[in-house]
Amino acid sequence: MFEWRRSFTQACRLATNTSGQFALIFALCLPVIVGLGGFALDYSFWVSQRSNIRAAADAAALAAARQMMIGTTTTSQVQAIAAATVDANILAPKGLGGKHTTATEIIDNGTAIAVTITQDKASYFSRAIGLEIGTLSARSSARIVGGTKICVVTLSGTSSEALAFGTGAKLIGEDCGIYVNSENPSAVTVGGNAQVTASVLCAAGGIRGSTSLATLNTSVITDCPPMPDPLASRDNLLPNIPVCIAPPAPAPGLMFARDMNFQISQIIYSTGTHTLPAGRYCIDVVITGNAKVTLQSEKNYFFGNKLEVSGDAEFYGPNAALIFHSRDSFFEFRDNAKIDISAPTTGNTAGMLIWQPRVYRQGGTNLCVNPGSYGANLCSPNGYLRFKISANRANKLVGVIYLAQGSLYAAADRPIADQSPWTAIISSEFELRLGPTVVLNTKYSQTSVPVPAALANNRATAKVYLQN
Repeated sequence: MFEWRRSFTQACRLATNTSGQFALIFALCLPVIVGLGGFALDYSFWVSQRSNIRAAADAAALAAARQMMIGTTTTSQVQAIAAATVDANILAPKGLGGKHTTATEIIDNGTAIAVTITQDKASYFSRAIGLEIGTLSARSSARIVGGTKICVVTLSGTSSEALAFGTGAKLIGEDCGIYVNSENPSAVTVGGNAQVTASVLCAAGGIRGSTSLATLNTSVITDCPPMPDPLASRDNLLPNIPVCIAPPAPAPGLMFARDMNFQISQIIYSTGTHTLPAGRYCIDVVITGNAKVTLQSEKNYFFGNKLEVSGDAEFYGPNAALIFHSRDSFFEFRDNAKIDISAPTTGNTAGMLIWQPRVYRQGGTNLCVNPGSYGANLCSPNGYLRFKISANRANKLVGVIYLAQGSLYAAADRPIADQSPWTAIISSEFELRLGPTVVLNTKYSQTSVPVPAALANNRATAKVYLQN
């Protein structure tokens, strides 16, 4: 309890000591004390300096990337913008050192820019006593997402195999970009001998599979910022859903299937040549055998159930929109069927060939849970309803295939869409199974079907993101 008294007494004796020992020790320790204080001051400044360098690099990368979005910009102009931005944002206190250099590099086929700043460590103390204290550096990169022609966007943010290439599958889009929004490590899966040709393959997640055995004729980028749905606003333009159309009058080559209640459940075209009236179909439409069915030009067709084109049937749709508006509506093009369809050229559905909206306009059964008479294999492993193209003559699909809540499933033996001036695919998932070849052209001037501006080479639609 008297410890404090003892300590106080000892302190008083030390203070009055005349032996000179304390003064000597204090004199010896003073440089160490001053040095520690000086180093602490310098270190606090280095922490602040590093943060400033990082912020300056971020600002420079963003500014340079925005400059790159101007089509006529030269490399020297981009470098000048980066350097000027660094100079305007970096701290360089007079008398403290802190000289800096800026290096700018355009990477990933012109879709991104990296800025590296190296700066001498500024110092209040260390440099004054002749110490070599080195440099600080920071690197920041900014990426342009969009701005090139878009041929594929997969919208799911979590799916494994959001873009799936089976063995031997080919996706050819020589002048357009492929964007995969899933952040899953297996967002893109690649089978052996698969081939991808595009200006860029930009995946938010990872790429898995036999990449060493595949041919990737593209700039492959992972950890890419997700591409916002370029056609999200089009849902506001979706036409009103009309009342169900009555079944057509009986005709040669046209028959009807009935359910257990003797109600018509399918319209079946099996032979002959027919025109399918425009409107809303609330029962299955099946075109099979060797029937030839043509849609009315510049009209909208609403399907509340299944649309099937199979056998050796031929399906023509000059400038018509196919709208799948309910939870249990989908299509299947298979066998040796011929598919020759193009999107409208005018009106709210201009450019939209196949349209499944972001929000269903009608209810319906979740076929992934209860497939009923449609059988198995209707849905992807992640629970998205499949829209299947396995027909061997699906050569002409002009317009946007927009499946906001579905998976496009391609599995034909012969090329798909190869005779189309242009085709774009926006879907939750895109599966290329069983070795199909899908060709996505961007020859917009060869058809009167207009391409949505957000999919064309429009720098105004591009976004810039930091990617460090």
